[in-house]
Amino acid sequence: MRFYECGGDGIYVANAGPEPCRNVTVRNTLLSRGLRQGMSVIDVEGLLLENCVFERTLGENPQAGIDFEPNFPSQRMKGIVMRGCRFSENVRKGINLHLDSLKGASEPVDFLIENCVSVSNAIGFGLCFNSKDQSFVKGRVIVSNCLFSASGEQGIDITQKPRSGLQLEFHDVVVEKSCLKDQSQGEIHLQDK
Repeated sequence: MRFYECGGDGIYVANAGPEPCRNVTVRNTLLSRGLRQGMSVIDVEGLLLENCVFERTLGENPQAGIDFEPNFPSQRMKGIVMRGCRFSENVRKGINLHLDSLKGASEPVDFLIENCVSVSNAIGFGLCFNSKDQSFVKGRVIVSNCLFSASGEQGIDITQKPRSGLQLEFHDVVVEKSCLKDQSQGEIHLQDK
């Protein structure tokens, strides 16, 4: 599939009731020049994204290539595999895990991001949590064999990461040539609670 210049998000994965979307597969798809996001994921159990391109998102925030952004603590981010995808020239983040709405009582998250390239975005990979609540979502995010390159700001930006809760792992990841706008910033930014 090819999605060009969508007025909002190229693809939007969300529930229409209390149950999540289940067993969604998107392969060999181009999402280019979306006004808000290339793709937004709100509530899902079982999502495979393979060999997709998310590029040149611009216009309305968050302006990410892909944004995992549940709206309520009851929503799920489970069984998510992103493999062989490319994120380029998005105004903000290439990959954004915005888990701000999830709490300790939410179902644990489960992400595997592997063999992906994020290049020439403002931020290559971002992960943020709720800064106001002391009850953090649990689960696991694995980022493996990925390249984050030529970011205007950080290659990797982790904000409000609690010491407890979610387990975050990076394996064989390269961050290079980032902070093009301000060399005084670090290529990797980690702010814990």
